[in-house]
Amino acid sequence: MKISGLKDNKFANVFAFSSFWAAAMILSKLGINMGAHPISYLIEASFVSLLVLTVYVGLYKRPDLKATTPRTVGILVLLNIIGAVATILTNIGYTMTSAVNIGFLGKFTLVTTLVMARLVLGEKMNLSKIVAAFVMLLGVFFMTTQGRGFIPQKGDIFLLTACVGLSANSVFIKKMFANITLSGVIVSFYRILVRLVFIFGFSLFVGVLLSKYSDVFSFEFLPLNMLWLVVLRGIVSAGSIVFLYRSLKVATASYTTMMSMMTPVMVSVVAILFMGEYISFWQMLGGGLILLSGVVTHYLKV
Repeated sequence: MKISGLKDNKFANVFAFSSFWAAAMILSKLGINMGAHPISYLIEASFVSLLVLTVYVGLYKRPDLKATTPRTVGILVLLNIIGAVATILTNIGYTMTSAVNIGFLGKFTLVTTLVMARLVLGEKMNLSKIVAAFVMLLGVFFMTTQGRGFIPQKGDIFLLTACVGLSANSVFIKKMFANITLSGVIVSFYRILVRLVFIFGFSLFVGVLLSKYSDVFSFEFLPLNMLWLVVLRGIVSAGSIVFLYRSLKVATASYTTMMSMMTPVMVSVVAILFMGEYISFWQMLGGGLILLSGVVTHYLKV
């Protein structure tokens, strides 16, 4: 298959998005294990992502950047502020709930995206899609809870609200793609730019006025021995965002969200093979359900 064909292939784009996203998660975990401050790590990696996309846009996409109207830029800024707020809510939620709840609720974007895609984009909500989504969520539940019960905690409301924000970002940008010609790289550039500026500004605001969360949102430069992690995470994060918007250009928001559920399976495989982590029967069952649902989603055109 030619590269030009791959560019418009929805499975190839979602697979690339999921792979880059899984790599970003693994590098995030490695950084945290090495003592990186979560928000500082996110800000520095976002700066690397912005640098990579700035160079790419300057070399290959300058005409597209100049052709983007002020109105389009304003909409992109607004939508990506919503995404940045969702990232902040996620980090607040991390401080108030268990790791089990974080893993399960983080995948609740499947539900919020399907609902918003139906309301905003008019995407069909047939029985096959509902069943496939349910089986995927069941698989994620088994993978993240290992069959244990789910106990709601205070921080869960932050994580659920964050899911709505992330879904809104993807669904409304998909709607933009339907109405105007817009480069996915340009959308990615503005997403990283807005996220970096907003989160850095918010962290400074919290550090000065809201001492309760100052430890969560304070900024400190990471040591030089972690520079390679920052650079790698910045590069793969840029790749995940670029392929997310490429996927949204060639596939529905529902398909993109459902097929990207292969990400936790990828992360689990790497964690088992290279990070010495253990997988239980329930996690194996969950991963199998996710992969099975992904195959059904793709080949039956759910």
